[in-house]
Amino acid sequence: MNKFASFILDLLFPPKCAVCGELTEDRGALCEECLGRYREESGHRSAVAKTFGTGLRIIVVTEYDPARADTHVTERMILRLKKVKRVSLADLFARDMALALLKDVKLSGIRAEDAVLTYIPRGGKNLAKYGFDHGELLCKRISKYSGVEAVSALGRVDGREQKKMNAEERMENAEDSIIAGDTADVKDRHVYLVDDIITTGASAVRAATLLYKAGCADVTGLFIAETVRHDKRKR
Repeated sequence: MNKFASFILDLLFPPKCAVCGELTEDRGALCEECLGRYREESGHRSAVAKTFGTGLRIIVVTEYDPARADTHVTERMILRLKKVKRVSLADLFARDMALALLKDVKLSGIRAEDAVLTYIPRGGKNLAKYGFDHGELLCKRISKYSGVEAVSALGRVDGREQKKMNAEERMENAEDSIIAGDTADVKDRHVYLVDDIITTGASAVRAATLLYKAGCADVTGLFIAETVRHDKRKR
């Protein structure tokens, strides 16, 4: 985009912060205040590799607490990522996830060419509503920063909205809606399964099961965040 076109675009559609909506000097993801708050919130955190309750090995960069969605920039960024296709916003998470991925590849003794990224596809209703798949976007940006190949190995048919489901209902919904796609590129490879948030693990476990059936060597979930589970939310 040349300078004149950029000037006209900024004049007609002034760049705004993806979180608070305040005007910014450029088309970066966040204004200086929100970026500073994000760095402060994430400064004491680092990527954690662990085994999720279902037995699936996962890597998470941060945590997501619904109770903080109105007060914390990180939670608001994750929610915004689902609704607005903004590469610069995805990149803030993708860079950290790429670093965590490369560290895990090195520690696990995996050859980079034997690793591959894929993602859990978005449901058709939300895909139509928002016009993009945030998981796919995130996966491709992680691929850019890590150099690990990204492929589309899974498909999705419309399921129900999971937000208000308990763990058992989420598992049944995932079984019905997540399907195998073109899995040729995952055979005998170490798959890093990308998504934004892991809560009960239903979608991730279903996806991992399909990938193992396709012949992959291993599956590790790679998420922006794990949902904080308060007692009152447990079912």
